[in-house]
Amino acid sequence: MKKIFSINLQPGYRNYTVKDLIDLKGKKKLTQINVSTPEEAAAAEEASIDLIIAPPTGDIKKIRESAKKTFLTVGIPFLKYESKNKIIKKAFELIELGIDSIHCGSWNINFMRYLNQFNIPFQGHAGFVPSQTTWIGGVKAFGKNIEEAKKLYEEINKIQDAGAWAIEVECVPEKILSEINKKINILTISIGSGKDSDVQFLFAEDILGYSLI
Repeated sequence: MKKIFSINLQPGYRNYTVKDLIDLKGKKKLTQINVSTPEEAAAAEEASIDLIIAPPTGDIKKIRESAKKTFLTVGIPFLKYESKNKIIKKAFELIELGIDSIHCGSWNINFMRYLNQFNIPFQGHAGFVPSQTTWIGGVKAFGKNIEEAKKLYEEINKIQDAGAWAIEVECVPEKILSEINKKINILTISIGSGKDSDVQFLFAEDILGYSLI
């Protein structure tokens, strides 16, 4: 457990810092769970889950209070904010609640670069991106041919160069993610992309058996 100051300068303790996580690449497999309630967050911390991530629709203040020592990432939906300044304002509002990282999801790469100028840790998302299904022909795996695999690698490198500490890789063939993971410095988080990532991601509702999907 590390003694830290959160981004909003509140003293506390965390199981990991961003530096710790990057230093663990290739050395330890980590876990990340998506939680939507304070109860799920508390259970994740009690179970020693390494990382938790929450949607902006959750009660972030209570989620933070329920898992005070677990590295917490919160998503910001790109489409709700029409300017860089407004999305940064939202990021700072979340930081005031004590979060450790922003999930950028389907953000424009220029917005990620702008966020990085404020030294705010963030993780990106590549592979199957739900909001972009119309561009790939519907809901399906991504990276199954040479052209898609090359595009995926280029996209991940862009996000790495923008300053991300990690990237979610969703519905990508295991061998493709395995090879990409060897060539980048940031952590990869697998969402249905095999076991060779640095982090394995699951939804709490799937683990607990009450998902509606």
